[in-house]
Amino acid sequence: FRLVFGENVFNDTEAAFNRVAEAIASAESTVALAPFNSKFDGVLRGRERFTELEKWGFAVFSDPNKGNCIACHAVQQNSNNPRDWLFTNHTYENIGIPRNNDIPANRNPDFFDLGLCAQRNLKSKSPAGFDAEAFCGSFKVPTLRNVAVTGPYMHNGIFTSLETVVAFYATRDTNPELWYPVYDNGEVCKFDDLPERYRGNVNTFVAPYDRQRGEEPRFNREEGDALVAFLKTLTDR
Repeated sequence: FRLVFGENVFNDTEAAFNRVAEAIASAESTVALAPFNSKFDGVLRGRERFTELEKWGFAVFSDPNKGNCIACHAVQQNSNNPRDWLFTNHTYENIGIPRNNDIPANRNPDFFDLGLCAQRNLKSKSPAGFDAEAFCGSFKVPTLRNVAVTGPYMHNGIFTSLETVVAFYATRDTNPELWYPVYDNGEVCKFDDLPERYRGNVNTFVAPYDRQRGEEPRFNREEGDALVAFLKTLTDR
């Protein structure tokens, strides 16, 4: 580290951390970590073809009335350059992930990981008028590249398979009892990993989250299986 950045690199802690960030970013930008050689990249370059199931899954992924995954896991659809298909819009999203009781800190019912709004010095880094509380429960939208081999999933690791993740997206609102605690009176404690005052921050208006309990999900089990098949084409070889 001193050889690259100088003998005095550790004299200033903040500057040293910035250099660490530079070094990590440099490593992450190499071909070793971003080879763009998945089956999807082969399809994008015109060298491979999707199976019918994968093709169907991509349609579900892209359809604003189905999975609508592309709304957050964004790409440049008019490009055949894999670097324009990062599958993230680099923003923060709150989708009301269930509480993971295997996390030791969560054994305290008063503890909540609030995500972006809990970031140190957020207010000083934000423009005037920024409402930090509106982002309580929001976490960075990750890339979906290599998602099939990077579980467990979500910020708290609550899901261990892509199939479960996709099922959650489809049925979070139509069948919330599958995901959240149910009280004796049958009421479901939706969005139980957030304090009650922040549950209104959860995305409940963009498909597939715009359903009500008892309605049909935006996509069915077969479409979900196709979606998983497509996501597996994003794995680098």
